[in-house]
Amino acid sequence: MYGKKNVNKIFCVDDDKHLGELYRIGLELRGFTVVSFDHTEKVLEVLDREKPLLLITNLMMPGISGYELVTRIRRKWSKTELPIIAMCKLDLAQCEKMHPGLEEKINAFLLQPVSPQELADTIMNIYRKRKG
Repeated sequence: MYGKKNVNKIFCVDDDKHLGELYRIGLELRGFTVVSFDHTEKVLEVLDREKPLLLITNLMMPGISGYELVTRIRRKWSKTELPIIAMCKLDLAQCEKMHPGLEEKINAFLLQPVSPQELADTIMNIYRKRKG
């Protein structure tokens, strides 16, 4: 399923470099390996070569939005093959109104600001559900 080196690797996409760094440090302290990206174009390039355990993305970013990133990922991988946690300063209902179908494409949604502990708990909940 996943290469051994990717067992705990998470990709985190946020155009706010400070938040990306906060998430990276917080998740690494909890045992994950985090690769941070500040724009979606770069993560799409890397996803052509490597699939992480999970992807975290801000939905509202310049250029290719987080929503477009989620849509492109879902063309290639299912929600079980590559889980996605989406974050936004708008609540899920507002995001769903702007991007119908969003909720079906993501595994979890978090309202920003998000703490590293909340991210870690959400990741663990996704994998508990998968083990069922």
